[in-house]
Amino acid sequence: MDNLNALINPNSIAIFGASSNLNKISGRPLRYLKEFDYQGEIYPINPKYDEIAGIKCYPSLAAVGKPIDLAIVGVAAQYVVEAIKDCAQHGVRSALIFSSGFAEIGEEGIKLQDAIKEIIQTTGMRVCGPNCIGFTNLSKRLPGTFSSVVERIKDDIPGNLGFITQSGAFGVMIYALARESGSFFKYFINTGNEVDVDLADCLDYMVKDTDIKVIGGYCEGIRNTDKFLQAAEAAEKAKKPVAILKVGKSAVGALAASKHTGSVVGSDQIYAAVFKQKGIAQAENLDELLDILTIAAKEKYPAGNRVAIVTISGGAGILISDVCDEAGLKVPPLTGRTYERIAELIPYFGSAMNPVDVTADLINNHDSLEECLNLLVEDESIDSVLIFISLFDHVAEVLVDIIDKVNKKTQKPVVVAWSAAKSGIIPKLINLGVPAYPDGGRAAKALAAMNFFAEGFRRRDADELDQEKNLVGTKVREVMEYINSIKAKGIMALSHNEARELLGYYNLSLEKNEQISPSHKNKKWPVEYVIKMQQDPTFGPVIVFGIGSLLEGRFEELALRLPPLSQNDAYELLKDIKAPEIKAAVMKDSYGLVDILVRVSELCNDLKGELAQLRITILGEPENMKIKGSTLILNNAVSS
Repeated sequence: MDNLNALINPNSIAIFGASSNLNKISGRPLRYLKEFDYQGEIYPINPKYDEIAGIKCYPSLAAVGKPIDLAIVGVAAQYVVEAIKDCAQHGVRSALIFSSGFAEIGEEGIKLQDAIKEIIQTTGMRVCGPNCIGFTNLSKRLPGTFSSVVERIKDDIPGNLGFITQSGAFGVMIYALARESGSFFKYFINTGNEVDVDLADCLDYMVKDTDIKVIGGYCEGIRNTDKFLQAAEAAEKAKKPVAILKVGKSAVGALAASKHTGSVVGSDQIYAAVFKQKGIAQAENLDELLDILTIAAKEKYPAGNRVAIVTISGGAGILISDVCDEAGLKVPPLTGRTYERIAELIPYFGSAMNPVDVTADLINNHDSLEECLNLLVEDESIDSVLIFISLFDHVAEVLVDIIDKVNKKTQKPVVVAWSAAKSGIIPKLINLGVPAYPDGGRAAKALAAMNFFAEGFRRRDADELDQEKNLVGTKVREVMEYINSIKAKGIMALSHNEARELLGYYNLSLEKNEQISPSHKNKKWPVEYVIKMQQDPTFGPVIVFGIGSLLEGRFEELALRLPPLSQNDAYELLKDIKAPEIKAAVMKDSYGLVDILVRVSELCNDLKGELAQLRITILGEPENMKIKGSTLILNNAVSS
């Protein structure tokens, strides 16, 4: 965490090119620092002035003569390199570069950005930007930005959220909208072109901050995948949910991202799989991201995926049930005392099943809502409660008080969908600690995100206890010696016998005969499972699991993950399969497949720089799966 402290938590700040016009971009940082009553030292740098806004101004860094944690640089692009050199020469520990005109504009800008990178590499100074809007640290009363969004947050108390964005303007829009929806940040950081400090650095910093409980992000592409994956794993281990809006899915979007911040955009399918594997909720749009942040900030995680829906409209209950089902949530029927008592409380024309339809009689008998809700949160067969209301302006405050009272008594998530709500009702609920949304579908998806996080935390705990996580225990040096002995012969494509020997290091048994017996072709389900490794330009080796038909000669990619896989990872990969007939067969064979997937993933991880291509084919026979064939092709270079 100390690595970024000088940048994000500085005790002294120099402002290059500070302007006496406090409304200009070069004048705003000083203005905002004064308005926020930042308690650190401030050193405006501009030879034109003796003082600005009552603060002594210096002609140069050398004239300051004191240690400086952070330099804010907002001069024109052609002067930035010299400014960073000046910072390095005078021991400035970090820099924030607002200036644009670097990698995002093409070749000339790339040269300038590379020059900054060289300075960083030789000095160890941390640099955020260029082409960024800056950051805020509310616990430090530090608005390190020129964005006017900070004019809205001057009186805010630091929240438990941290937000990282690779886009400045879009990021501050998210900041403003999140605040309006009741989500309050401690940190907001725009990384811009990421010449040095990147999304992964900031994620790691926030994971280590005990004040931060939830982390959100806007991502165009990931530069340092190893660091990102380590930080994501640390977040899940610390039970800190991470939600990211990943853009650049389309060809047009990917091109726009490259021009915007110079980001390299990888396959969206692989990003989605990686995020899922590492416990990151991938928001489909801006509303979904804000919805997830709203509910996650309340820190109530369901024990399972069973939801009780309470509604004033049968139709709304059906719609919400559909969304729950699509999102992996169950809406189980109520039984026993819960069902019987609710049936007594509601009109005969309502429904005590699930969804619970209390009908519009709630207008006359709103007191019965409290008992219904208490019954549901106390029911051990229910993990969370979703309440749907529309209008009801005349009793809105009464209903809010009832919901608040029930919510404060339970650790189960209680979520409200209030369509056409009276002005101020949804923000009031959120401020009381109740996640609230204007639409039932959005509320259901937000609950599904909390279930996703909770399941991920439980899996991570299980993996920590699972001593078989590294069950292969292969001696990598022996494997590398074997690989190099093959390469020394000029062999890149392993023969069947060579592949058998390599796989044997991982206790994988390849059949001597690769031919499929005719008897197998007469079976009702003549399939082969296929495990492939493909190289992704962003994440490196990726495990792809698919299913092929021996009769039709086809192969369908079904699911993927990054190696190495834990047993939980492998099982979740298999669960990603959608086609019911195929999924039934795969889950029947899951025990054997999980074992093979884990071992193959260990091989791919150990040899990530050596394998150009891998394909393992497995005959799908219940309780007797056999590796029938393999293709293993090596890279050219001999490793040391």
